[in-house]
Amino acid sequence: MVVLSTYKYYSDNIPIFVTISQKSEEFVKTYDIAIPNISPTTEIILNRIRDDLIEEVNLGMADLTDPKKRNVIKDKFKEGVEIKIAKFFPTVSPAAASFFKTYLIQKSLGLGKIEILLDDNQLEEIAINNADEPVWVY
Repeated sequence: MVVLSTYKYYSDNIPIFVTISQKSEEFVKTYDIAIPNISPTTEIILNRIRDDLIEEVNLGMADLTDPKKRNVIKDKFKEGVEIKIAKFFPTVSPAAASFFKTYLIQKSLGLGKIEILLDDNQLEEIAINNADEPVWVY
């Protein structure tokens, strides 16, 4: 496999590392992203925060699809995330707290990993054909 290009960009404040490579016997190039890891213990705590906030903010699918309500819910969720992160991670750095906040918001209210792709200015198009195939980027 030959690495053709590497670069870094930010999805909100999450650093994303991209590697574009190609196997000699294949025509299609591979676009791989690497996201900084979160420890399993931290992931458990963040999931607990997420579950608590979903319950507290009372998120329903109808609310998330209503553009008028979506911003209000997102603002409430952001406030709650900041409070919970300060409670569960009192000694965390501001940069890590900001990373956790962005991670939780993207995971809970955004498009998850697809949203990360949308933030890559190097991409012209993202194609999702079905759940069984890889995501195609151009």
